Amino acid sequence: MIESTTVFDIWESYSPFLHRNLLSRKGLFNWAEELGYVQYKGEITECYHLLDFLEENNLFQPIYITKADSEYGQELDRRGRFSFFPNEPKEKDFIKFYHPFQFFQFILYWDSFKKYYSKESKFYYYLQKKYININIEGKKRKKQLRRIENEEKKWRETKIKRRFEMYNKNVKNSKERTFRQKRQQIRKNKKDLKQAIRYKKVSDNFYRHLTGSHWLFFDFLKVWIKLDSLMLFGEYFITPSGVNIYPQLNTKSQFDKNEREEVLAKFKNWTNEKLNDKRNFLTQGEQDILKKMYSRIYHHFIHSSKNKINGLESLENLLDVIRKNKLSKLYGNLNISVNILALLRNLTRITWELFEFNLIIWPKNKEKEQPYFYLNNESEAIEFRGSVLADFGLFASTPFVLYTEGGTEKTLMKYYFDNKWLLFPISVENIGGIDKTIQALTINRPLKDRIYFFFLDYERPQKYSEKKGKIGDHGAFFYPDFVTENFEPDVILDLYDKWINVLGATLIESQRQLLLTELKKSKNESNELIESEDKNLNIKGYESILIDFSLRNFKDNLMKAYPMIVSGKDYPYPNKKKFRQTFKKFFTEEYLILPIKEKLEEDPERRNEKFAFEMKLNPFYDAINQFRLRNEKIQYDLKI
Repeated sequence: MIESTTVFDIWESYSPFLHRNLLSRKGLFNWAEELGYVQYKGEITECYHLLDFLEENNLFQPIYITKADSEYGQELDRRGRFSFFPNEPKEKDFIKFYHPFQFFQFILYWDSFKKYYSKESKFYYYLQKKYININIEGKKRKKQLRRIENEEKKWRETKIKRRFEMYNKNVKNSKERTFRQKRQQIRKNKKDLKQAIRYKKVSDNFYRHLTGSHWLFFDFLKVWIKLDSLMLFGEYFITPSGVNIYPQLNTKSQFDKNEREEVLAKFKNWTNEKLNDKRNFLTQGEQDILKKMYSRIYHHFIHSSKNKINGLESLENLLDVIRKNKLSKLYGNLNISVNILALLRNLTRITWELFEFNLIIWPKNKEKEQPYFYLNNESEAIEFRGSVLADFGLFASTPFVLYTEGGTEKTLMKYYFDNKWLLFPISVENIGGIDKTIQALTINRPLKDRIYFFFLDYERPQKYSEKKGKIGDHGAFFYPDFVTENFEPDVILDLYDKWINVLGATLIESQRQLLLTELKKSKNESNELIESEDKNLNIKGYESILIDFSLRNFKDNLMKAYPMIVSGKDYPYPNKKKFRQTFKKFFTEEYLILPIKEKLEEDPERRNEKFAFEMKLNPFYDAINQFRLRNEKIQYDLKI
């Protein structure tokens, strides 16, 4: 018990002002019961016997043992240092206490007991002896104990003999040994068999799982208590409401406010002194222990025990931003998993804070790189949280917004985003003209977790300068408008021809050539404007050309197809403003959308020829990825 005494001394004296509550045996079992691991009263007895067995085999030890009615024990109880429970079982008037961190070791043992315990184990005979000693007295007890001991001896010898029979069988079947070598090895095995029987060297399946679960050694517990005493990141353990393991100030009275404030001030000064000399906080040997322990925890709970974490490590970023009082509602393995993941991250945070080396297991060679979840200030916390929420799509509204200037762009872009596979959602909003741009900017600029972008039309030189001055780098322009820059003249002509046919009219060849000439002129001027450094041209776009051409050549067809555009009772005529609105909506939804649909079907990932708007989306995508992948970018050195 020398090691455990040292652990207790560190717990009691390292930080003279604040200690985390210790747990009695009943406290450990109550915690397991609260989480649903112990479901009926008989299992509490099994817990006690299992803990006795573990302690006798040096797999688990209390850090302190005291007489239940001792003056020191009563003083600790009065100051709230230990969690006592009514009817605490006593053994020879002694009571045992454990550090809360040991609970996670115990729960692995208990898990092994539930899964692997059988009659073919040393623990089975141990329980039989316990039962006899507790329930039987006098000569019957001796007789029953002798019977169990004989059964255990027979079981043990049979199991050992079977093991050596397997050894001998392997020797006989060996093709690499000579007959003489085989005979010598079998003779040696017989001697080893006698020695194994004499020293009771048998290891059953259940005991192997117990020893395989042993990861918490006292050398690490001592280091952890030192780290825990600083309380750098608040509460590390997420416990049910009925389990009190929270740190308490070392005061004579729990109700003296002045004394508490005085001790708290001293504790803060003590912590600051330790942090100022943090390079000497742990020795190099203790730092090495810390690295080994991180590896052990990772191995036992994650790497080789997927059934315990159940893939929850994929959600650890999300768990990191959830309030602890919400996580405390979790039970069973889920609660343990969350605790272990939080523990590993806190160990990484603490070691970076103190020594600036990274404990993370993977990727390798990250020892000198700051953990992506270590946050220096509030702005980093906002970035980290925003990246997590974006990764899991947890937003009350879409944080990535594309603003368009009209309904045509909104309809086409919404269709494009809805039918192109994206890793993130993008909302498309129509601001309804230049006068609304400033409103959208006013709303979005203060929002740190909003990535926004504008698609605006050039229209004419004065409007272009005004718009560009407002949006800066938060947008792209189309020259002279969205439709003209994104579609070729022949495509527009074919779509227009289909629309005219639906209206009951037909384009004659001369009309086709005239319209195509106007469309090509508009496209050429658009290309010139794009290439020109001096954006100072007035250009007529496709939609204006089509609207004017329709009103000149198909007035009667338009009024018949769209009665809502007709004005004038005595001399009916199509109202240009009303027709413009009707035409743009119908032509966009029924026809302009077709080339985009066709391209997406031919090339879903859009790796080949692209529309102009696809190229202009790249800065928007880059901004989204910088926001969304902030954590991955830092963690894996991604270049975005």
